[in-house]
Amino acid sequence: MRFIVALCGALTLTVLSTPVMGAVIVTIDQQNLIGGFDTDDDQFGQTFTPSLNGIDAIELRVSRSSIVPDTVAVDLFEGTGFGGTLLGTTNSLVLTNGPNQVKHFDFAATIPLTAGNTYTFRARLISATGDFDLEFSNSDTYSGGEAIGFSAASGGNIDLWFVTGLHTAVPEPPLALLFAACVGALRLLKDRADRTRSA
Repeated sequence: MRFIVALCGALTLTVLSTPVMGAVIVTIDQQNLIGGFDTDDDQFGQTFTPSLNGIDAIELRVSRSSIVPDTVAVDLFEGTGFGGTLLGTTNSLVLTNGPNQVKHFDFAATIPLTAGNTYTFRARLISATGDFDLEFSNSDTYSGGEAIGFSAASGGNIDLWFVTGLHTAVPEPPLALLFAACVGALRLLKDRADRTRSA
């Protein structure tokens, strides 16, 4: 019994130490980390094809040189383009001046996705005036989607610099099963102890 209690305690500490909602993407799903140039507008879009069945956050690389602060949020749509079902909107961020800043946008809760389907995110200006600069690749560097409304000088597709993923690590099946077994074993031991006291 002492061994089971000690094992369950260790597993509990492991589970509790797993990162939760916060400013770090622990499990990266899709990404394009190749830049090349930035351009300004009041909205930018990118299609992507997830391999996970959920998304917590999106990161983008932003440059700012205006004295007017910009407030930006990211929308997530089903399908290609901005006409599909709106699945969620991240928190808004006030962008500060500086080049090549990686900005982290959080959804309020994990948004369910279907792995292998196409989705589109749109970074958009929600302050009254101004625009903002996002980093793009010079060519089609991400095979799972493309930037919306932009093309390379040669006419080919390009992509935004972006990262999508989850705040929490995807649980390893053996650990999850072992933790569930420990909880069940502790319940059985408790029930046995209760029966013994009542006898």
